[in-house]
Amino acid sequence: MAITIVSLSFIILLLLFIIRNLFKQNEKYEKLMEEKNEETELYKNYILGLSEVIEKSKIRLEEIDKRGAYSSDDEIGWFFNQVKSIQNQLNNFIPKK
Repeated sequence: MAITIVSLSFIILLLLFIIRNLFKQNEKYEKLMEEKNEETELYKNYILGLSEVIEKSKIRLEEIDKRGAYSSDDEIGWFFNQVKSIQNQLNNFIPKK
């Protein structure tokens, strides 16, 4: 009985420590996002540039396989489908406007 109480107490203390640290990190990042300095502008421009590249590659990939010639070929089709899969995953990182 005493072992379970000690174990539960340890787990509760550990969880409180983790929650406190996550809360501090969240406050830190919120403060960083509120500040308008060069570093945050660089991050913002980097993310916007990356989003633009992802969007352009999505459009280009669709143009390449309009006829479905690449995806239907056995040897090239596997690789092309892998590229399309990667592109679909990257599409999730485009910020919504």
